Amino acid sequence: MALVKAALVTQLQKKMNNIREIYNDNGYHISKSCLAQSQIDKVLSAISFVFEQQLQFLSINFKQGDGSSINCLYDKMKLLFHSDIARYLKVIKALSNLTEVYDIFFSDQIRNLLKEIGITHSFIPTGPVLHIMSYELKIPHGYHGLPPHQDYPSMCGSIDAPILWIPLVDINKDLYPLELIPQSNQKGVLSGTISENCYEINKDHYQESDFISTEVSRGDIVIMSPFTVHRSGTRGRKNAVRISCSMRFDNLNEENFIERCYPTAYKRVIDRDMFQRENLISRIFKI
Repeated sequence: MALVKAALVTQLQKKMNNIREIYNDNGYHISKSCLAQSQIDKVLSAISFVFEQQLQFLSINFKQGDGSSINCLYDKMKLLFHSDIARYLKVIKALSNLTEVYDIFFSDQIRNLLKEIGITHSFIPTGPVLHIMSYELKIPHGYHGLPPHQDYPSMCGSIDAPILWIPLVDINKDLYPLELIPQSNQKGVLSGTISENCYEINKDHYQESDFISTEVSRGDIVIMSPFTVHRSGTRGRKNAVRISCSMRFDNLNEENFIERCYPTAYKRVIDRDMFQRENLISRIFKI
């Protein structure tokens, strides 16, 4: 029995070392079927619930259905988008705060995945982000994917801070895939330009043929180095939506991070004017 236990431990260590080696070498790793389908369904149902609330508030009829059905959710998203785009944008911005989104990133599967690449203690520099891309939901002159960029200049935390990117639908090369350049993490920070949304890499650092599309399924997790050059694929079929979420972690044991006393580029800001601007006294107390 002891020999069997020892053999299992050895196999597990080899698996963990292999994942760590692949991740460190390529700058990313795709953990297949890491999350349960029920975890994904809970997030989609929560998103659907929010859209239902808004449609009901606006007295817009919508087709009832399974809240976790992506087709049912997509129909509600399009209804709100075409009825009140300003309200739609506010909803999209707020969805990252859903408890169900946080539940995934605080799950045992995520903790175990971090351990597999050598991170046993971590900090969370900022909250999760929900990413939505669809031809039919494209904001005029607004976000529709990010150009080639690296994440570290926007984070400034631990040097080995991993980014976790989770698809909430099956994603292939024709549905706005995450595109990245393998082994680009080994080049460190490349020259680029700091824009409003990212640290965009100069075009002389890459060719179009360098990028690969990550084709992933619900339940998979892409874990990526902060130095890996990546972008949002802009090729997407009509009448379909790509929904994903991401979150960043800092490695509490990284020496440079310890020496710098755990810094982060993110700031928590309070809008002190909202209370008066939205006249919340009269709204709450019916004055």
